[in-house]
Amino acid sequence: MKTSVTCFVLHLRWGAGIFIKLCSCVSTTFQGNKLYIRYTKWGFLLGGLFLLALSCDNREILLPVELPYEGDKLFIYALLEDEKIPKVLVSHTLPIDGTPSPVGAVVSHASVQLFENGVLMEALFFRSDTSIRYDIISVFNPDGSIEYDTTAVHKTVSAYYTTATPLKLIDGFVYHLEVEAAGYPSAFSDPVCKKNEISIQHIQFSEPIRDDLAGNVTFPDVSFQLQKNGSAAENSCVFEYKSWYNNSAYLNHSANHSAASFALDIPPAPQADIPVLHRNVQLWDIYISDDENCIQGCYIPAEGALLTVITYDAATTAFKKAQLDNSENLGGFFPPNPYFPHTIEGGYGLFSIVEIDTLILK
Repeated sequence: MKTSVTCFVLHLRWGAGIFIKLCSCVSTTFQGNKLYIRYTKWGFLLGGLFLLALSCDNREILLPVELPYEGDKLFIYALLEDEKIPKVLVSHTLPIDGTPSPVGAVVSHASVQLFENGVLMEALFFRSDTSIRYDIISVFNPDGSIEYDTTAVHKTVSAYYTTATPLKLIDGFVYHLEVEAAGYPSAFSDPVCKKNEISIQHIQFSEPIRDDLAGNVTFPDVSFQLQKNGSAAENSCVFEYKSWYNNSAYLNHSANHSAASFALDIPPAPQADIPVLHRNVQLWDIYISDDENCIQGCYIPAEGALLTVITYDAATTAFKKAQLDNSENLGGFFPPNPYFPHTIEGGYGLFSIVEIDTLILK
């Protein structure tokens, strides 16, 4: 049984010192394959510190809706990038009131194969990464010594299918996935053609401003022309700014810290020229403690800005929009929702190729 609760509160003021508070809660409960909705409403009339009146309305409704479940199926999520090692997530569906196993819904015994123009390109293998983060506090003793104590341990497990080397994806070639696992129907992705539809032209930016006191560098204006030349489907772009360093060790540190991010929908036209302007892009200094020149730790100012332009095709754009729209409604309606725009036959999920362009501003 799974329950989701949403509450609304309305505050009204009438005259001097008279307040009316109206509260309403709706809880949805999934039990078996039926949906129950409990509606509760109550109101308070307050004058000063005294409760003057109370009203309550409590109802439970059993909707005549059978929630369908087709049995366990595979759910696949894979966004491939050229010259990158892939991460293909493979899990399985559950009934709406189902309980996952201790390892979650991950499927670790699948055969995952990537095809290029109908020919087997890679057989991916399963990998599980475990990362642990410790919360530590320090205590200073009267004798000047320091003791450290671990207050919490956070464990994260990432399970996926991958390859030993980065993929080399070729423009104009067609790629698809085939996934099989005992106990589940076979799943096949829709074929995806590797394209290069988006380009950045006429980039301009104003002189960056350094603020030593705040510890950042600001690009007041960054402008460029976004050009689309390809299909008539709707695309979407994400623009991500990070600090850039000529030192590869510093660059690896900044890779995990996005300074700014912007999103843009590209109209469904085969060709488009879209002006883009980003203002006040701030790049914060990164803290280094494992460098031979910064044994005690120091802050390193950015030497420039690394702009990454991520382009999603129409299928990925529709999938991400559906996920965002559903996250604002009833809890629990996430993939694998059968009404999502899936690109997997025999199962659910998304397979696509992401177009990546990078620019360095310095």
